[in-house]
Amino acid sequence: MLARTLLCSLVALAAPEEPPRFPHQWLAGVSAGIAQPPLEGASAGPYGSLSAELAFSQRFAAHLALDQSWHHLTRRAVVDPLLRTAATLGVSYRLDVTVAVPFLTLGLRGSHYAVGPAEAFVLDGVLAVGLHVPLGQRWFAAAEARYGYELASGAFPFGQAYGLRLGWRSGPF
Repeated sequence: MLARTLLCSLVALAAPEEPPRFPHQWLAGVSAGIAQPPLEGASAGPYGSLSAELAFSQRFAAHLALDQSWHHLTRRAVVDPLLRTAATLGVSYRLDVTVAVPFLTLGLRGSHYAVGPAEAFVLDGVLAVGLHVPLGQRWFAAAEARYGYELASGAFPFGQAYGLRLGWRSGPF
């Protein structure tokens, strides 16, 4: 009887345990900061952003961000307003091991630039690094630095932005 109990205990201990399932979680936030577009003669200016992430695991999430920034472009001693609208689609990686959660996001960003009647579209890459800080069970604040990279030449940084985000998470940190 004791041998059988020990044998059953050993089998139970040796059997592979099914990993716990991670519930998909949503993260949504609003950001504000300062951005420097990759155009010669363009000034740094304020930006606002809406972002959403769908976390498929404790570490990885699909990322979507919509940005709007306002700048001035100086050409031949003429200053024109420059409006930049961008959308980023990428993947985020979170190192969820401390109270504050560092993250890294890689993505593709399409930017629409408008200066008066002239318009241009630029597709580039974006690398963002930052830190989520929980504010209770569901809310968080984040500081983030974004750097663009030109896909054709590999130029880095190809524009940059620094901002703060306030957000909500559908599950606890």
